Amino acid sequence: MNTPFNTERDKEDIFISLAVIALFLWLFLGSGIFKKPTKANVLSKEVALNSDIDGDGIIDIEDACPTLYGQSENGCPNDTDGDGVIDKYDDCPTEQGLKRNNGCPIAALNEYDKDSDGDGIVDANDECPAIKAKTANGCPPDRDGDGIIDSKDKCPVQFGTAENDGCPSDTDTDGDGIVDELDDCPDKAGTKENNGCPQLVDTDGDGVPDEDDQCPLTAGDAANNGCPADTDGDGIIDAEDRCPEQAGTASNDGCPELQLNQEEQAVLDAALHDVEFETGSAKLKTSSLAVLNQIKDILNNHPDARLTINGHTDNQAGPEINQPLSLDRSNACKTYLVSQGVAESKISTNGYGQSRPEASNDTEEGRQSNRRVEFIINY
Repeated sequence: MNTPFNTERDKEDIFISLAVIALFLWLFLGSGIFKKPTKANVLSKEVALNSDIDGDGIIDIEDACPTLYGQSENGCPNDTDGDGVIDKYDDCPTEQGLKRNNGCPIAALNEYDKDSDGDGIVDANDECPAIKAKTANGCPPDRDGDGIIDSKDKCPVQFGTAENDGCPSDTDTDGDGIVDELDDCPDKAGTKENNGCPQLVDTDGDGVPDEDDQCPLTAGDAANNGCPADTDGDGIIDAEDRCPEQAGTASNDGCPELQLNQEEQAVLDAALHDVEFETGSAKLKTSSLAVLNQIKDILNNHPDARLTINGHTDNQAGPEINQPLSLDRSNACKTYLVSQGVAESKISTNGYGQSRPEASNDTEEGRQSNRRVEFIINY
């Protein structure tokens, strides 16, 4: 009669079965699968479910690009042409292209990569795209710059001609020791330092060499043979001539002297002392207005004339007071004449103070003579 454990083999099978059952019970019960969830665990899971790593407002579990800030519905950056290169970095955002070409089509890449002569330098950077040469600029070397590449130049470091296989000829027309090919002035002997041209001296620096300059010490121009322009030929160059198209005198800054009649000249002479001011001021006395009106009439009779007013004083108050006072008095006369219709641009004023006396300041008569206003009318 057989019993449940009638053999050692049966006992071993039962023991193994019980061990397996115990292992499964430990895994399910001991690991906490059936444990009651805690509040901390629940909150942790909720935070994980609502996380938004890139901060674009789309939670990570719904974000196709959870680590890239995007504006599209799937949470990814915009890629208008759908070529995998986002618009921000796409040089051709509306045309599908390649990432290695910054998002532009393959046609553009092929054009950029084109290397017609196969020298490894793309045509865009190759100065000789039809000649294979592995140099920095893609052209064969031409060390002497004569247009003949070194490989075909019998004199690669000497400027030469094609007719002479890149070597200079022996021709030296001007005999200055510099062959014609290297001579900037092949018909005129010069120096090596000046590329075969003569070393020209230009003292006044006007671009006209002294040997051709009629005014070697005064800057001028080639049109006037190195001399400054003097259009009216009065000996006063245009740059210093107030009337460059009218021959004049140096004393009148190149303008002709104005010829006044006796009556007009008498008015100017009388004005020297008839124009008077309040003591120590630039206020005109009423008695001075009559002669100023006569001066206005002279100017109206000579439309092209200009008036210079020079103020002078005696030496009683000192130069620091007299100089500005003399100028103020000249300007007071100008202001009145302008108010009477004389163009302001036709009048210039000066104040000389006590620096130009016409009589001695030791007497009252002399001081009276020195207190004067000069009116000079000229072109």
